[in-house]
Amino acid sequence: MRVGRRCALLIAITALCATSFEAPAHAADQNPPFIPAAADWLTTVNYYREMAGVAPVAEDTSMSPGAYNHSCYMLLNDIAHDEVPGAPGYTAAGDTAGNNGNVAVSSATSVTQRSFVELWMTGPFHAIGMLRPNLQRVGYGQCENASAARWHSGATLDILRGLGQRRSLSAPILFPGNGTVTNLTKFIAESPNPVQMCGWGTTGAGLPVIAMMPEGFSANPTASMTGPSGPIETCVLSRHNTTGSAQSILQGDNAAVVMPRSPLTAGVYTVSVTTSARSVNWSFTVDPSASDSVAAAGPPPAAGPTSGPNGWEPIPQARFVDSRIANGATKLLAGVTKRIRLTGRLGLPTDATAISGNFTVVNPAGAGFLTVWNCSNPTPVVSTLNFGNGEAVSNAATTPLDSSGDVCVFSPVDADILIDVSGYYSASATARFAAVVPERVL
Repeated sequence: MRVGRRCALLIAITALCATSFEAPAHAADQNPPFIPAAADWLTTVNYYREMAGVAPVAEDTSMSPGAYNHSCYMLLNDIAHDEVPGAPGYTAAGDTAGNNGNVAVSSATSVTQRSFVELWMTGPFHAIGMLRPNLQRVGYGQCENASAARWHSGATLDILRGLGQRRSLSAPILFPGNGTVTNLTKFIAESPNPVQMCGWGTTGAGLPVIAMMPEGFSANPTASMTGPSGPIETCVLSRHNTTGSAQSILQGDNAAVVMPRSPLTAGVYTVSVTTSARSVNWSFTVDPSASDSVAAAGPPPAAGPTSGPNGWEPIPQARFVDSRIANGATKLLAGVTKRIRLTGRLGLPTDATAISGNFTVVNPAGAGFLTVWNCSNPTPVVSTLNFGNGEAVSNAATTPLDSSGDVCVFSPVDADILIDVSGYYSASATARFAAVVPERVL
């Protein structure tokens, strides 16, 4: 069956700079690992695909020139999928790319590639096309023209010509995925406009939440969404209450879109979607600062065997986490477990099973405690350190890591966290740690 034209026209960017399925629970942070604020378009596309649990795509370099041509065409004419022969900037390759892609324009110059991709991800009819599991190859082109009359930046992402054979889904595709962290908080712009379809006029809305089901459904789904402050007003869109290109996209991907009435704020959100065939329940975390939280790079670690007894190995003390500058993690949110990857950088090898480190809480919003553990369930009822309102407190501790080299941290109040590591335990370590019976010496 021929794939229809499922790339709805994106209106101009002016502000841009019954079975039951229960998704497995995960602690959330750096899931998927954060990418740089100025990440390129392909890194950003695959970041959000990983957030939905689908495989990465590759650039098809034969598609990208046409995408570039079409982006330049839009700056000379106006935003559109089609190109008119004889119009300024017309090319046959550009016309083909425009008719097979997401398109966007901006009145600003020097718009980052990531910004264009994230704009599409906040529009459900564009995001669905980027999240299809059978999408394998994409082309991208971005053009700037400061002297153009109206639009000065344009982008095109070819998402239809690289589709592979469609296969049956074994489980729903969810965005944002279960246990993930996203910096996206709100709907920006899209045509057709999902906000108008919800009967909310042209005012703003929160980040659209997407569920692409394995099967079709006979009636419009129902949904509920709960955030940090309680239940949220939502509207559910599907093929049953939409028309035109929106209906074609939603029907083709068995998709339900949950539109929150207001922009999302920092915290954990729980979503439930029920169709005539199944129910799915999941949660994700919104962290607006996650857009530029990147772990500090370090020298390649020395990996070793994982069998045998663990030894101790000191390393030059290094700061692995400083949430004040978004190094390694973002600020702790009250009541939200944060997962932090430690191994694989700054001399800490991937086979490390525990670390010796110093944990510091800075600028807490109130009195509370910090719990650090290896992400096992349930969260242990222990305190690594206690602190008062606004108080900076440190404590040294030896903490086990999970099999991925992560630790989890929890605070009942907002706070910044610092983690300094001075050594580790692993099977490849050459030194040994000798324990003694605890005894008060002073």
